Amino acid sequence: MKTGIIKLVVVLLMATLASATMIAADWNAFDLKGRVKSVTYYNRSSPYMWPYNEEVRKYSFNAAGYVIAPKDVRVIRNNSGVAIDFQYYLLDWDHWFDQSLSYNSNGRLVGVESRGVDGGYSKGLHYDENGRVYMETVNGSTEGDDYKIVIYFKYVSFDVKGNWIKRVKKSTTSYPGGGYPTETSTSTETRQIVYYQ
Repeated sequence: MKTGIIKLVVVLLMATLASATMIAADWNAFDLKGRVKSVTYYNRSSPYMWPYNEEVRKYSFNAAGYVIAPKDVRVIRNNSGVAIDFQYYLLDWDHWFDQSLSYNSNGRLVGVESRGVDGGYSKGLHYDENGRVYMETVNGSTEGDDYKIVIYFKYVSFDVKGNWIKRVKKSTTSYPGGGYPTETSTSTETRQIVYYQ
């Protein structure tokens, strides 16, 4: 009887730890499903600004799903181990910039906010019935000028795990203060994903 209770406690403890690891994993912050080892974004399509000024940005994850940050990036986590802020240092500015993350009750990323020396922005992510980001809204300012960007995504292809590897992004940028014309652009975003075996 005592052995049975100990086994039950061990099973419950392992299930709790596995659940906590999945909740705390950073894959959600990068819109990834499955045990991803690395993701490489092309054409400046990364959701984050580090590594800064790189057209191709690669992020690696340990087996538990935590992003492996370079020395000039700090990952700030809440008490549950969930990444809530990516801070990155830019030598040219001699300043730490950040991108704060917010999630809904299901652990899905719903917002990114950034502040810097010359402005900042707040981005909201909106999901369709398939759990894919179909729209982003960005409100920000830079050097005293306010702007608003509405972005729609059309997914073109997926890998075997159901992660997108190609999508079309249509952006419309407007300037509430006037002075600049509304701009619309379309681009293709691609990424390559490597999984743990």
